Amino acid sequence: MRTDSDTIYALPLDEARTLFADYLDGEPDAIVLVVSTGSLPETARAAFDSSFERLGWGLCTFLSWPEGLDDAGALFMAIEGLDPCLLVIAEAGAAQLAESAYRQHIPFRSPFRLNCRDCCAFEDFAGMLQDPAQKQRAWAALKALPHRA
Repeated sequence: MRTDSDTIYALPLDEARTLFADYLDGEPDAIVLVVSTGSLPETARAAFDSSFERLGWGLCTFLSWPEGLDDAGALFMAIEGLDPCLLVIAEAGAAQLAESAYRQHIPFRSPFRLNCRDCCAFEDFAGMLQDPAQKQRAWAALKALPHRA
């Protein structure tokens, strides 16, 4: 299979984009991946894009994992195949599945590392946007991630 690039990362990336195409949206070449079970509301997606642009990371790719698809191995394959520099887990369902996939505790609202990549997770990012104080807590958690020049 020929890919657009001759790097060792091109084939797994192309395979992940093909296998999980129905679940992907947003900027296809983004280096930030936001994972949720089900689709995030447009307000949450816009908030992530705006936040990560301000932090120097650019727009996001969104992986909307199908609700009820409790296949931790497939989620692991999707994330590792897409190989983002920065991973955000947007809600508790995705966090629980990621804990199974990576066999690692996922803390909420604080930066952590997952398979050598910077991450942040939320119980309910979209819900946090409904309350000004919670919205500020969400923004503080995102700002705690590394910035990009």
